[in-house]
Amino acid sequence: MNEIVSDEDRILLDYMCHKRVKAAQILSVTPDPENGRMALHFGGGERLYVDTEWLTNRVRVPVGEDAAAAAEGGYFVRYEDGYCSWSPADAFEQGYSRIGGG
Repeated sequence: MNEIVSDEDRILLDYMCHKRVKAAQILSVTPDPENGRMALHFGGGERLYVDTEWLTNRVRVPVGEDAAAAAEGGYFVRYEDGYCSWSPADAFEQGYSRIGGG
């Protein structure tokens, strides 16, 4: 997926993440015909609803692939400023460690 052809290592600087976020791993994603949104399913039977457009704008997949299926296993992330996003599992787990009990 490296589409940038340049002197990346010379131009880009190193950063380390030190953000505090709220997050949960997405177990499955299903359409909710009652409200026209997508249901993100988490452990313990919990779920959140997001607009289909929100999901497809954050989970980048090649044309013809299913963003909902690609989102499964990744993380729903809410930053301290309230911004919500999605992160692939590998990237999230390499960048964040669980803190606290809740």
